[in-house]
Amino acid sequence: GRASRPLMQLLLGYNQLTAVGVEALVKAAHDCNSYPRPFDAMPLVTLGKYSQRRCLLLGVEQQKPGIKDPNELLKRCAEAGHPVCLLGSDSTNAVVQMPQTFVRPSAIGSA
Repeated sequence: GRASRPLMQLLLGYNQLTAVGVEALVKAAHDCNSYPRPFDAMPLVTLGKYSQRRCLLLGVEQQKPGIKDPNELLKRCAEAGHPVCLLGSDSTNAVVQMPQTFVRPSAIGSA
């Protein structure tokens, strides 16, 4: 079954995750069957203005050492049946969403 209150944000930026570790986190989110949350799910008030979030926000940008080719990592995830949506794109049916800065580190600090 689905968890009624699954983990909605996992922010692990600025750590030492490898590409294999990030792929494992993405796969786990897909495999747990808790995302996307139903449209009629109760708002998660602890998320403030994001209380209607339906997918897991996975922040894994800026790993040290850096992930060599984040776009290739996302491609591998998609090919394995575990697609990732970037913030700012349509997340209607997304399971996992990542900040744009995962694939574009230069976006950090920009509007």
